[in-house]
Amino acid sequence: DEEDQEYNINHILYYNILPRSVNYTSNFIVNVSRVVADNGDDVELIANITSRDGRAISGNVDFYLEWGANNMTRTKIGTATVTDGTATTNYTIPSILTTGEHTLYAIFEETDTHETGTGYNTLMIRYGTSTTINNAIASIGETITLTANVTATDNSTINEGTIQFMVGNSNVGSPVNVSNGTATYNYTVPSNTSDGTIIKAIYIATDNYATSTSSDGVLSIREDVTVTVNNISANREGTATITATVTDTNDDPVTSGNAQLYIDNVSVGSLVNVDNNGELEFSYSIPNDASYGSHTIKVTYQQNDRYNSEDGTGTLTVRTPVTLTPVNVSANKGGTCTVTIQVKDNNNTAVTSGTVNITVGNSSPVACTVVSGEASTTYNVPADASGTISFSASYAQNDNYQSSNTSTNGIITIRKEVTLEVSTANAIVGETITLSSKLTDEDDDPVTSGTVEYEID
Repeated sequence: DEEDQEYNINHILYYNILPRSVNYTSNFIVNVSRVVADNGDDVELIANITSRDGRAISGNVDFYLEWGANNMTRTKIGTATVTDGTATTNYTIPSILTTGEHTLYAIFEETDTHETGTGYNTLMIRYGTSTTINNAIASIGETITLTANVTATDNSTINEGTIQFMVGNSNVGSPVNVSNGTATYNYTVPSNTSDGTIIKAIYIATDNYATSTSSDGVLSIREDVTVTVNNISANREGTATITATVTDTNDDPVTSGNAQLYIDNVSVGSLVNVDNNGELEFSYSIPNDASYGSHTIKVTYQQNDRYNSEDGTGTLTVRTPVTLTPVNVSANKGGTCTVTIQVKDNNNTAVTSGTVNITVGNSSPVACTVVSGEASTTYNVPADASGTISFSASYAQNDNYQSSNTSTNGIITIRKEVTLEVSTANAIVGETITLSSKLTDEDDDPVTSGTVEYEID
């Protein structure tokens, strides 16, 4: 009836439709982890869904990547279920993705209790790098500088990250900081290092730059050499040709490099190149005031890329002048005599070695050995000799003494035969008498000198 109808109108039921969790969109936060990787890497995408009121949140998260020119292309790259507040999924970085930073989004999908929510961060594709190492040359025990350079594909100068150096198959030292694209490491070469040892440099990746490994470099070890210097003798104001040979550890000739000459540790002239036979030749002018006797020769082979430096020593002898003095002598016809030459040096000291060639008259020279400052020979005087016979001498040059000749000839005086006529004397026992005689030479000339001894039978 009408009364009932009015009642129904006045008692309409109102139902309160609740909003989704009182709009929990503002009550949770979506945090996306930054990703740093290289093209082709498998990476894990992580989004953390954090409730502000402590409520558990469930649902799905979609991951998107903005890339391309000005990040204008957005691509969905994965979906993950939220578990304990975290959504994770794996993603393989495509090779077409350009280096540099891209925007990575995580979008929480709307549920019955929560509206959608978004978080974002960056996905950094490292710039490619190229690492090189310089070949090195060293001697055993030497400390050298290993040098590596790293460049970026975007041509930027790299001032971050480190480089690990390797010798052989082992790391040496700790990674070294890169500055202006270069890293260096001081390395002392151990005794067991072989020539041609491989060296490498590894650039360790950073957030901005990818790792890279150099091609093999080479550590060359210098070889030892031996320098043999030949002894030589020369005269003052003369020119000495000083020679030396250079050989390697196999005793083979070293046919490259150069060397410096030193006399008594004073450098002489310029560097001289080794010839194809491993030989060196230096020309040295002896000063006119050079001291007589021994001087030290040193030849220093210069270190180069292949061989170590090495010294060799020898002796330069500046010959001492000698003086020859003949000793005059008298002899009988048909007899023998000793012909003597005195030999002394510039200090008037007896020379005790060498050879003197003595020539008497027209005879052939006789080689005589110097002993205690003298050289002598026996001369057979012809039976018909008379007057005087001259003799001369020359000293043969050797390693220690100059050649020399007698400045004046020596003289052999041939004694004249003498006739002695004794006068007869008569006397009484006890009487003092005078004994007399007449002496004449072979030319019947009176003999005016000498002594006569008388004997009475």
